[in-house]
Amino acid sequence: LDRLQVTQVLAMEKIGYRIRKVLDLIQQAKSSAYSLSVRLQFYTSNIIELYHRDLTEQRKSAQQEDISLLHRAKAYIYAHYMDEGLKVDTIVKALLTSKTTLCRVFQENNLTVNAAIRTIRIYKGREMLRTSNDSVDMIAFRLQFSTAKYFIKTYVHYFGHTPAMERKLHPP
Repeated sequence: LDRLQVTQVLAMEKIGYRIRKVLDLIQQAKSSAYSLSVRLQFYTSNIIELYHRDLTEQRKSAQQEDISLLHRAKAYIYAHYMDEGLKVDTIVKALLTSKTTLCRVFQENNLTVNAAIRTIRIYKGREMLRTSNDSVDMIAFRLQFSTAKYFIKTYVHYFGHTPAMERKLHPP
């Protein structure tokens, strides 16, 4: 575009003052060390760098939100581990998040929500075995295990010995 064409375009379109100034500067650019192509390369690289920084910050922010959600979910499970209705859906409703997001956050930490619930319950069961005289059946019932047999099987899987052995090792 020559100067006359730029003037005609500016006259036909209502272009803002700053844009008009930029177009005038582009028209005045001559081949030199600081020519238009060099300036465009410089500004393009600056824009790419800024965009990269923004993406990095956004990713860090998302990771922090995920970690926060994981901690809030675990805290919720700790607070409600004895509740009969403790399921993924109840946690999702309580934390105001989606099931997909919650499951993704747990999967990124090599867990599932149900495994986290089971783990917290089994460790609480261990604590109950060490601090109370309740029967294994009663503890399994309180912790929402379907049967005492399943509680014992899970307990052996986690700790390598039965609840009865736990009581012998650590009497209440």
